[in-house]
Amino acid sequence: FTVTGQGPAVAQFNTSAAAAGTVRYTYAVPNIQIKKYTNGVDADTPSGPLIHMGDPVTWTYVVSNIGAAPLPTVNVSDSDAGVSPVYVSGDVNANTVLDVGEEWHYTASGVAAAGQYSNTGAVTASTPNVSGPDLVVTDADLSHYFGIDPHIAVQKTASATQIT
Repeated sequence: FTVTGQGPAVAQFNTSAAAAGTVRYTYAVPNIQIKKYTNGVDADTPSGPLIHMGDPVTWTYVVSNIGAAPLPTVNVSDSDAGVSPVYVSGDVNANTVLDVGEEWHYTASGVAAAGQYSNTGAVTASTPNVSGPDLVVTDADLSHYFGIDPHIAVQKTASATQIT
């Protein structure tokens, strides 16, 4: 900075000073993880659990803040448009922010269809960024089951035996 001024009638002065420094920014890096379970099984690969066709299916989604920044905006979804995850529990301080280290639990339900089935749970979360747009993090986890329809067939035959 520079200061320039004028004193009494005969005196003038000019003064300048400079300062230098290093400014360091420390950012809390956000990160998130989702694990999806089908009827309690972490079924990342086919075939997943065997479920009778027509029986209920419950999907559980566990969303964890594994980063270093709180996440005030969290959206959990499923690749199957008919499956809608609903928040159940986990916000231990009831501040509606997925805090560092917190795990939130969501569930969704459906009815088992026949054959191999897969769908993906996904999470998108964001946290404010003081120097630009919000910081967004995402994760996804695939889950499977195999819908079975067991049947048993009994065939009865009679042999013709002649009685005399």
